[in-house]
Amino acid sequence: MIHETAIVHPSVKIGEETNVWAFSQIREGAVVGKGCTVGVYSYIERNIRIGNNVKLMGHINVGRGVVFEDDIFVGPMVVFANDRNPRHDKIRDLAGIEWTIKRGASIGTGSIVMPDVNIGRYALVGAGSLVAKDVPDHGLVYGSPAKLKGFVCFCGEKLPIEKAQEADGKMKLVCLACKKEVFVDKNDFQKLWKTYQKIK
Repeated sequence: MIHETAIVHPSVKIGEETNVWAFSQIREGAVVGKGCTVGVYSYIERNIRIGNNVKLMGHINVGRGVVFEDDIFVGPMVVFANDRNPRHDKIRDLAGIEWTIKRGASIGTGSIVMPDVNIGRYALVGAGSLVAKDVPDHGLVYGSPAKLKGFVCFCGEKLPIEKAQEADGKMKLVCLACKKEVFVDKNDFQKLWKTYQKIK
């Protein structure tokens, strides 16, 4: 469904069961997968690639350079910037440059994601965050600037780090809610553990 007030360029490819809601604009060359939502008053720049089952809620601005994999949630009023040094009289050359929001990631309401920042698989960004550095797989980050505060499961629940075990060069965490095992990068875990010990 494409709302009658939405502006979608004829070159845009949109998958089955995708809804584009009122007053949104999708620019030329963009690709939007199956089962997606583009919420009201959202703006999708040229040549953006969006995977399947991606929910972009209202008032979202996606600048060029961002690639969305599958199964992603982006809350209302999130901005994806694409130039760290903007000026009114020049445009950044983004030919061959892109960064990725990876499968299963969620980004909370009102966050800003800076250019060239990759967000890992099943990561969770807290509402109102300024994300200026890459976020690891399953990473829980929030704040301004956003910092690693923990790890989350596939189901979104925060993982207990006290009982983590090393396994094949990674750290294994077990979700208390769904009992699934999650493996995270050892270096990322050690950085978080040092911070946790100081607070404790």
